Amino acid sequence: MNKIKIVDNQIVGSHQTPFIINDYDKAPYLNMTKQTLFIYIPANSNINCDLDFDYQTKKQNILVLVDQNSAVSFFEYKTGLKTTGHIEYMVLNNSKIVINRYCATQTVTEKIMFSLNGYQAQVDYYLATITNHDKHYDIKVTHRANATKSNLTCHGISLSGGQLTFNMEGKVNKNSQQTKLNQQSKIMVFNQGEGIINPNLLITDNLVEAKHAAVIGKFDQAVLFYLQSRGINQSTALKLLVKGFLLGIMDIGIDNKYKIIQQIDTYREECYEC
Repeated sequence: MNKIKIVDNQIVGSHQTPFIINDYDKAPYLNMTKQTLFIYIPANSNINCDLDFDYQTKKQNILVLVDQNSAVSFFEYKTGLKTTGHIEYMVLNNSKIVINRYCATQTVTEKIMFSLNGYQAQVDYYLATITNHDKHYDIKVTHRANATKSNLTCHGISLSGGQLTFNMEGKVNKNSQQTKLNQQSKIMVFNQGEGIINPNLLITDNLVEAKHAAVIGKFDQAVLFYLQSRGINQSTALKLLVKGFLLGIMDIGIDNKYKIIQQIDTYREECYEC
């Protein structure tokens, strides 16, 4: 397993990356600037990698290009005071990218874009986040070729004082047939926490399978009562539900799960008030 640290759009340390960094000649047609962190996945690659992002000062500006016949799996863990900017993933013929992402950044204003540009290109994206501040995610996938597939799953916790927004958009361009789109978004709110989900599907062709679901609510009081009836206090029971809700959508190793659990435990108990 490769582990890469990225601070303010720069890779730090002496890591040997399994991909190519900032070789802009690989995609001159994209007109990138040197302010863009460009990650190029060569054709016929098989990559499994952890990416730790830390944003303190700069805007996020990242482009990931997955060349044909490749399989990519990223676990992205994001920290820092504030994340703004955008990240784009472009996937070419017969390639698939799977992203499990946990965002521990305090505040977020972020655009996440997926372009499925080749035949049978696929993306599976799993976002888990928790906040008692403001986090705003614009997540868009565009199907530009036949037989492409996208699965976007977002789970969020809005604690007391938080506002969490998921703007989800799935678009199928004309002449992109036999495509499949799936959106699943859920936000659990506490006390004065707020949740907003805007799911959109823009379909301009036939032979498309598309579905979306959006849920905003609170944890089932019957489940909470059951945990308390087993001698678990309310605060601990709520934290267990939060951890299960966020970790349950991600397929990641035990070390990364433990890192997420430690971050969840940093929130004060009063943030969990119902």
